[in-house]
Amino acid sequence: MAVNGKWIALAVGAVTLIFAIAALASHAWMKDDGADYGLFKIEPNVGNSVDIKDINCGGDGDCKEGVRKTKATSAFMLIGLFCTIAATITSFLNLRVFTILAAAVAAVCYFLAVVIYGSIDRDNAFGPGNHTHLKASFGLAIICLLLSVAHIAVAHFFLEKSAI
Repeated sequence: MAVNGKWIALAVGAVTLIFAIAALASHAWMKDDGADYGLFKIEPNVGNSVDIKDINCGGDGDCKEGVRKTKATSAFMLIGLFCTIAATITSFLNLRVFTILAAAVAAVCYFLAVVIYGSIDRDNAFGPGNHTHLKASFGLAIICLLLSVAHIAVAHFFLEKSAI
């Protein structure tokens, strides 16, 4: 049973990795009539894309808050990605405690990313009157959260108990 559990944990980790990479790479976190908002770039319908780090908010507090929260979300998603990589490797090595620990940290990071990005004032964050809505990559972050919790459960029940 431990051999099958190892492969199940590895599969859950691999699927989580795929979804996390897809969420980070996409520009479909938020959308309004004029642009797609990603964690690293804004892709307007007309014109060139703009890096999040290059946005000039001036004195607009809502814009600054939106940029800060977008940067925080990308940081937590990246930390979650690295923890998911660690959990996947440790599940392949059948290291139960380390798999659970890495998957738990990943789940917390994905949770924080979802909460922070979901708290952006979507009506005013990137300009007054921009009525935006969340897109597929935000949903992928939620799926990463759920898969990380599943990875914890799979590791707990199926990986061999070790001395560590």
